[in-house]
Amino acid sequence: MASGRVAIFVDGKNFYEGMRASNLSSKIDFTALAKQIVNAASGSVLTGLHYFTGIEHEDKEEKEENPDSNNENNSDNNNVDEKDKKSSLKNFLSFLETQPGCFVYRFHRRKRKINCSKCGCEHEFTEEKEVDTSLVSIMIRQAAVNAFDYAVLCSGDADHTPALEALRDLGKPAWVATFGGHGLSRRLRQAAYGHIDLTARHSQYVDGADEDPAQFDAVAAVEEAEKYFGEDRYVGLNMFTKEWRTQKLPRSPFERNELIQKAIEAGKLEIYEVDEGYKAIRTVG
Repeated sequence: MASGRVAIFVDGKNFYEGMRASNLSSKIDFTALAKQIVNAASGSVLTGLHYFTGIEHEDKEEKEENPDSNNENNSDNNNVDEKDKKSSLKNFLSFLETQPGCFVYRFHRRKRKINCSKCGCEHEFTEEKEVDTSLVSIMIRQAAVNAFDYAVLCSGDADHTPALEALRDLGKPAWVATFGGHGLSRRLRQAAYGHIDLTARHSQYVDGADEDPAQFDAVAAVEEAEKYFGEDRYVGLNMFTKEWRTQKLPRSPFERNELIQKAIEAGKLEIYEVDEGYKAIRTVG
């Protein structure tokens, strides 16, 4: 049969909607998630995790995949929090595409207006127009050039059914992965080779599941790094954020960056430039 090369295709909006509906943590380690999916699909190697999402124009990203954007109706705090949420999603997507084998596809959301038939008020909203079609076309194109042996679609949307049917005709088994079957279309499930329940494996790919937030201290972590490198060397910001091993910080670079930023705003840490334009971090005083 196939040799075990697996390609994963993620509909970002559908993925996080299923996760929230299942009341599961949205702090995902996508590298660990990919390994779990590859194993579940009886594969041996990941050829790529392809993440598709819609974003607002002018870098005003939609917040549906933002791990911290659950309170969408708090209008009193929106002016203050919305920038942080959009910035968080931007950082999340930028970080995701730096992970081995992860590729992010961004598509601008389109604004639409509709008049309420009851009150006559005009309502404005945005919708994704290219995400589904692009996901389907890329999936089929990669199958046609034999870029993978198995495909796994992280979505339950019935609109993706023709893609799975096309892959079946091309001799490429296509699995569908959802959270306990939430939002899984019957048509899509029938077209899929099999179903992977992401709920059953959730504890194995949650980012920092075994960490104790009470121990987190960005300032103490920088002090620890400064002591290790000594006075003649500096603590590189990129290294510290992504690679420095310590129990005083979460493993997720995304969460580390948030803690570091809070310490900077409190005047306890600062970022400065060193030789060749590199950025470093140090304690203040």
